[in-house]
Amino acid sequence: AKFRPRSAFSSELTDIVRGLLQKDLTKRLGLMYNGVNDIKKHLWFRDVDFIQIFLKKIRPPWQPDVKVNNFPDAEDEEPSRSSTNLYEKEFNEF
Repeated sequence: AKFRPRSAFSSELTDIVRGLLQKDLTKRLGLMYNGVNDIKKHLWFRDVDFIQIFLKKIRPPWQPDVKVNNFPDAEDEEPSRSSTNLYEKEFNEF
């Protein structure tokens, strides 16, 4: 299906979505020569300071109200381990 932007979409939003949804991998935003930097330098992100985000110095504009009452109180259990190594041959040299 072809991407059809809504009329409320800005030209920057339309362009970045088209770039990310590009079928041709050699033309897809983020997969070309500059990699993720092509995404970070896109006009859609012009006001985003990625260094400040990395340093966790920017508060998110919205934080969800997380409710944990649907989760039972359970201790974290160690995952069980198989007594036989099913993939010994595949990982022989590791």
